[in-house]
Amino acid sequence: VPTLIPTPSPTNAASPTPLPPALTTLDAYCPNDPTSSNFESNADKMQQFLNNNINSPIYVIEFLNDDTTMANSYRSFLETLGGGSQLVYFMTRSSQWQFFDRPLWTHGFVMEYPTAASFVTLYLNNQNVAANLDSSWRQTNEYAVYMGTKDMLGYNNYPNLFAPPSTTPALLFFHGLKFKTPNGQILVDEFDRRTEVLKANYGIHALARFDVSSAAMCTNHPTPLQLDQIRIEGVRSFGEFGTILQDPEWNDASVLRQTGITEDSFSGFADHNQFVNSIYV
Repeated sequence: VPTLIPTPSPTNAASPTPLPPALTTLDAYCPNDPTSSNFESNADKMQQFLNNNINSPIYVIEFLNDDTTMANSYRSFLETLGGGSQLVYFMTRSSQWQFFDRPLWTHGFVMEYPTAASFVTLYLNNQNVAANLDSSWRQTNEYAVYMGTKDMLGYNNYPNLFAPPSTTPALLFFHGLKFKTPNGQILVDEFDRRTEVLKANYGIHALARFDVSSAAMCTNHPTPLQLDQIRIEGVRSFGEFGTILQDPEWNDASVLRQTGITEDSFSGFADHNQFVNSIYV
């Protein structure tokens, strides 16, 4: 049985007090996928991720294939969790390319939790979650869930790219990336370096990047996407985005990015029902 996730005692931070077990709810939240041997023990793997980040901030990114009514209801539930948690992004997908059905989703949610322990307390051990998971949309519609941490490498290396936009973006530009081994991430990093100023000039800003764990993910899709990073960018206008695609410097750099990622990677646009200008400020 995986180790229970402790949390600091309010009276003595050096003496952790175990939280209630999360495995039962994790089994419902991310049920074992009988069609994929890679994810037979995903509850155990997600528990390990939570244990490793017990006192560190984590992000839970959910791609859900649901209708607007259900999405708004879930949004309202997430917004009432409290305890320092925050719904930082609520997106409605408008387009996606590479693989249109992986993951198949209509709405995306990104929740920030102060610690993994707070996620267990506020969400996994929430009676409303435990009572509704077995009969909810998660059992009948497609979904993909990733847990991750804030990527700091790009933020520290490319300040122009990560400068918060001065105006509200017209739309969000999202990416799920799986880097090729052994040098894929280096190639994508070079793409970032070469397009940092170019993107800023055309009103494209990095709002959030999450390093996600392939182990700490779950889906009911028969061929899950094991990603390394999820990115969210703000685009100032469609017109400027169309212009940057014709820039020779952009096209040359894009070859590096495309060479560095696998076919599991995907990109697309989404409308922002709710967003923050940057998770870094």
